[in-house]
Formats: sequence, structure tokens, C-alpha cells
Amino acid sequence: MRNFTKRVATLGIMLAVITSMFAMPAAATFSTQPAVDSSSDISDGATISVVDANESNVSALVVDTDANDTIESADVTVDLNNSDRNYTVYDADTASSEYSVNSSIDTDSDGTADTDRHTWNVSHDEFADVPVAYNDTTDLDFTVEFTDGAGDTANVTGTITISNDGERAVTVVDSASIDNSGVGPSVESESQEAGTLAKYSPFHDEPEHDIYTLDDSFGSDANVTHEIYLADGDMASAYDASAEDTEAGDVLIGQTMLANDGLVLTFDSEADSDLVDTSSDAYAVYDSSADKLTLEPADDNATLDVVSMNQNPVDVESVSNDDIASTFDDAFGTYALFSNFSVGVLMASFGLPTLAFLFAVGAPKARSRIEA
Repeated sequence: MRNFTKRVATLGIMLAVITSMFAMPAAATFSTQPAVDSSSDISDGATISVVDANESNVSALVVDTDANDTIESADVTVDLNNSDRNYTVYDADTASSEYSVNSSIDTDSDGTADTDRHTWNVSHDEFADVPVAYNDTTDLDFTVEFTDGAGDTANVTGTITISNDGERAVTVVDSASIDNSGVGPSVESESQEAGTLAKYSPFHDEPEHDIYTLDDSFGSDANVTHEIYLADGDMASAYDASAEDTEAGDVLIGQTMLANDGLVLTFDSEADSDLVDTSSDAYAVYDSSADKLTLEPADDNATLDVVSMNQNPVDVESVSNDDIASTFDDAFGTYALFSNFSVGVLMASFGLPTLAFLFAVGAPKARSRIEA
């Protein structure tokens, strides 16, 4: 009985020792917690002015680690600070071309390097598609995750503010921004049937079209350029379809853009200066490589309401044949007004009255309408 008690006691001591070993906190593998250096442009609470999102302008993210720590990797992410939107603005690592490290920093001037200084020089064109209204701000969260040779990690985090005091406004059309007032600038959408007779015409293969109305955050300055990024969804697909068979400078037929209720020509890649006065007329340019629409307002726009529709303008009930004829006559000529739009538009170009059924005659194929 005594031997059994002794064995139990011994076992109890062993268990206590093992338990206490597991209860001990793990030793920190990083000698010092990494920290943003005071020379860093990107730091918690900093404001960065993005005037034109030009690649020639750079903001540095500078983070220090202890020289005694072996850094195997470092990953940077910058995300939009909005719980309704999963939107990464920038990501990089130690293999990125903008990264460099200085391992000769002696912070206490004792003649021995004690700090590794990691720098990412972030070009402002990385912020080009950050959704932000004219003369407004947007917050971004940044994280730098360091991994050492043992596979342990240490993070540096913070929030910066992007200040848009340049002559531009940026809207991102994606699933998060559509019909969501919590995401700005937001986009309202609706489906609308084609004209009563047009939807029964064999030339019009889609009885409905989508309308996207951009919110009123564009501002009242006629010099403001409005950049609209088509991140995903039907709007992006419709513009891609419209530009499939066009070349630089061609007008996109399958789209309707209204600015202050007036038709605006939308060009593929670049505006045709023979069709619009780029210094005073309102026009839009679609860049398929960037999935971006750029709208230049007219010089007399005190305010700007923009609406984009995934459709040919002949299907838009609020757009008259006269409007279409006067807007597109110089771009297409007489025959093309008929082949691209309708007999009604052709007659309107000659100043002739049209009957309602003529709205149903035309041959639009790709449709998309955007309004703002």
C-alpha cells in the first residue's frame, strides 16, 4: 500500500511539472517589435494628398526591425477602411521592385548596426482607383507582416487618410457599391423596359436595360475629371461588349451616357477631336485595359448629374430622335444614323417628323447605359 502511494505521488509530481511547462508563456522570437520609422510618409494617422494619382509621386512606407532578427519575408497590404467592402488597394513583399532594405542603421551611435530599415516606395498611381468623392477623403488600413526564420510573425498596422484635393472624383462600380449608401461614392441601379414598340421589334433582342446613376458627389467644378472604374458586374460586361469591334477614337454605339440630361459621346480609348471640342465639350472615354470610364464635363456644367445605361440611345424613352441625330450626326453621317439607330433618327436628321413606330426600327446589339 505504501509503494502504491509513493508511485501515485511520484506520478503527481511528474504531471505537475509537465503541466507547468505547458503553462509557461512562449518566449518572444522577435527581439524587438517592428515599428514604423519616423521618416515614413505612410504611418498611423498620416494624411496623403493624391492630387492626380501620378506615378511620379511617391510615398514611402518605412518599417524598422531589430538587426538580431532574421527576416525571411515581409508582406504589405493596404485595404479600404470600410466593413461593407473587401477592397485591396495595394499589396507588396520583399520581392517587389519598390522594396529596399538598409541593414547598416546604428540608432544609438555606438558604432554597431542595430536596425534593419525596410522601405517600400509606393507610387501614387497605386491609389488611382481608391473610391473618393471630389474634395473629400477616404481612409485606408495598412498592415506589414514580418516572418522570421522560425516561422513566427509580427505585425505593424495603422490607418492613413487619402485626401482628394485634386481635380478628380473616383467611383468604383462593384457589387459592394451598387445600391449601398454605406459605400461611397455609391451607385444606384434599376432595370427599365425598352420603349413599348421597340421591345417587340426583331432588331432589339433585349426587352430590358440597366440604368446606373452615380451619386451627387462629383462636385460643381467643371474642371473635375470623373473616373469610373468598372470592377465587376453587368456594367463592365456591357462596356466590354460595346468595344469588341471598335478602334481608338470610335464612338461606342451600345452605350448611352447622359450628363445633365444631355447625350454625351463615349469613345474607345481616346476622344476624336473632330467630333468634340476637348477643351469645352462634355465627353467620355472608355479604357478597356483598365476597365475605366473617364468623363470630362462641359465647361458650363455648374453641377453634374451622370447616368449610364447599358443600351443603345434609341431605346431610351427620355432621349428623343432629335437628340440622337444632333449628337451623332457628325460622328456617323446619314447612312450610319439609320444603320446604327433607326429610321426615326435618320428622318430627324433632316428635320422631318417621325411616327412612334419608327422607334422600333434599328440594329443595336450591345446595350449598356450609365447615368451620373
